[in-house]
Amino acid sequence: VVELALGMCAILQVARRRAVAALMGLLVVFIVATIWAWSHGNAESCGCFGRAAARGPQAVIIEDLLFLALGAVAWFLPGITAWAGFRRLAAAVAIPIMISLPFWLPQAAIDAWVTPVKPGADLSDIAVDGIRVPVTQGRVLLALFSSDCEACDRSIPILDEIAGTDGAPTVAAVLGGDNQSRRAWVLEHVPAFPVGHTPMKALRQYYRRLPVFILMKDGIVERAWWVDPPRVSDVVSAGVASRVTSD
Repeated sequence: VVELALGMCAILQVARRRAVAALMGLLVVFIVATIWAWSHGNAESCGCFGRAAARGPQAVIIEDLLFLALGAVAWFLPGITAWAGFRRLAAAVAIPIMISLPFWLPQAAIDAWVTPVKPGADLSDIAVDGIRVPVTQGRVLLALFSSDCEACDRSIPILDEIAGTDGAPTVAAVLGGDNQSRRAWVLEHVPAFPVGHTPMKALRQYYRRLPVFILMKDGIVERAWWVDPPRVSDVVSAGVASRVTSD
């Protein structure tokens, strides 16, 4: 948010040099932090553009150095004097909106825009261990869970109900983590459906917030729900639910 506000000030030429100086200072901080993390082996992939554009620490440092060079160029460029009133008004409107983003954006219903989980998407390559029958065969309601997700725990009774309903799809869940954490979670919650596991890093590409409930047919997404599980009537079809057993 701070970077967005400073960038807007630099673009709109509102306190331009101070904004550019602040941005360059942040870049220096990011470079130093990346070098420190890299030297301690804690930077396998990083970057500010999300999972789709994760880079190694070397690429991030080079990128930030290029931005630092651009900032130096912007510092010495002459400022724009025209439309000063309009630019200040635009900044006065845009900056409060940017500052408010952390308060409403996490709850915004934009999951289908920022993840690959959307109707028609092919998730046949999703990795799930600990379930004997592949979850991408037939009609399956797959829940994405983590062991520290209260909303995931609250959805278990509804998924149990769906799993026991004739004509409902196969119900299964994949828990982010290793097999030990999966076993502990299953022993604690005793779900009526099988639970597999996959590394959290692999699962992370499919969600912005958990839980996620994905209705698939042969690996193709038909519908998805975020946070709140579907009702039985949302997923029941003419077929009879198949059974999947976990290890």
